[in-house]
Amino acid sequence: SFFPVIQEIADKIKNGEKSFKNKKFALDLGAGNGWASFILLKNGFITDTIDKDSFKIAHMNEHLKHWEKKFSGKTNIIKADIVGYPLPINHYQLVIVLNLFHLLSEDEQKIVADKILKSLKRGGYLIASILTPDSPKKPEKFNSGLKLEDFKKLFKKLKIVSAETFLSDRGQHINLLTAFKPLGFWQRLLQRFLYN
Repeated sequence: SFFPVIQEIADKIKNGEKSFKNKKFALDLGAGNGWASFILLKNGFITDTIDKDSFKIAHMNEHLKHWEKKFSGKTNIIKADIVGYPLPINHYQLVIVLNLFHLLSEDEQKIVADKILKSLKRGGYLIASILTPDSPKKPEKFNSGLKLEDFKKLFKKLKIVSAETFLSDRGQHINLLTAFKPLGFWQRLLQRFLYN
């Protein structure tokens, strides 16, 4: 399951990452039913939750907005196709993209990966998954799966924390990638000076 990984990274950002003292911004792309956004909401993130499916957007509007009253986070639910949707530059401490990339063409995968890289702050984390090309159970809209090495290449500017292939409870082979965008030299120096 993805959720322990999301919680672990959220805890890192929330409880100890000195570079993210103030508001915590996250992006949940292809959010589906909003489970990842719920975890982020519970952990106090301000999350842009993006999906293009009207039914899923309605579901998230009903459920996530209800939970906003109980937790300190906030969700901005956006109905959009990520390929054409502009993302803010250098904005997010955490980007989550679960089971979206295999629905995109190879060109769209590159466009979305580039947008993610530009929108992720230095020191920020990416959690991404994609079905493998040889997964025995594929969704109807399966377009282009990636082998783990090719998935890593899409995000080669990031430092890979973990990369694994596992069998989901639905019988699908999934590549899960966790990575972070390293701090620049001056950021590392300033952080060392301020916090040591």
